[in-house]
Amino acid sequence: MFLVMRIVSVMLFAFVLGGYSSVLAQQKVNVNFKDVTYERLFDEIRKQTGVVVMYNSDVLDKNLKVRADFGEIELEDLLSRVLSVNGFSYRLEDDFVIVVKDEKKTVNEENVFVKIRGKVLDLKKEPLPGVSIVIKGTTLGVVTDSLGRFQLPPLK
Repeated sequence: MFLVMRIVSVMLFAFVLGGYSSVLAQQKVNVNFKDVTYERLFDEIRKQTGVVVMYNSDVLDKNLKVRADFGEIELEDLLSRVLSVNGFSYRLEDDFVIVVKDEKKTVNEENVFVKIRGKVLDLKKEPLPGVSIVIKGTTLGVVTDSLGRFQLPPLK
């Protein structure tokens, strides 16, 4: 019987905390800033809701400016909008919002492709057909077309 009461107590506690964080996320704030620093915006969120926004200053520049002229908006929606534009997301824990780097938005260097294209002209601005374009240190190259244009295949 004691074990059942402990399990029920733990489940009830978890339910209450889950409901609290849901209510926290649905709080509304009124923001009308055309250009505002994260520091000023997070201070305004704290003043209006009592929620403290925490972040690692080595990762998030508090002086970075964002557009936040949304009027009355839910806290969760505001955070999503102003953080996602710079590759951040957040999680709610108790009376805190913790800003984290959004791993999905981070560019993976292995998946970055560079497209190089251009046009080769002589001194009179006339196109030069048949010019070889080679990437230095490789054997990868192309030849310009009749209009002097070239395009290298996507490079990592």
